[in-house]
Amino acid sequence: MNYYQDLLRDIHNYQELYQKKVKGQIQKDSDIIRTADLITQLNNSLNTVNKAKEQYYSIALDYERSKRTGNNNLNPTGTSTSQDTNSGNIAQTALHSLTTRNIERLERKYRQAQDEYKLTIEKYNLIRNDYEKRFSDGK
Repeated sequence: MNYYQDLLRDIHNYQELYQKKVKGQIQKDSDIIRTADLITQLNNSLNTVNKAKEQYYSIALDYERSKRTGNNNLNPTGTSTSQDTNSGNIAQTALHSLTTRNIERLERKYRQAQDEYKLTIEKYNLIRNDYEKRFSDGK
């Protein structure tokens, strides 16, 4: 009888050790999965930052170019007759109106691209901080 009780106690101890080992392995697997997800998020956010940066610089270049050409169109040089001046003023006023609207539209796009770029950088920094914290804790 004692032999069977000792055997049952050994089996129970073995079962407890086995369950602890399984829980430890599950813990490690979830850590591996979490780390892989974190790396994927980091790569995706870096790609998003690069796309937002390209878009921002493209829109900024268009905006600056439009401002320069708009200023050049508004300040023509040269002398003309009074009839040329009247028809030129009407055309220049229309051009000024179109140029001003175009510059305002591009400025809105520029501000929006700037805000989006800032937001993507903030998101990237949050994910990067999690990544760095994860690997500093793992040491």
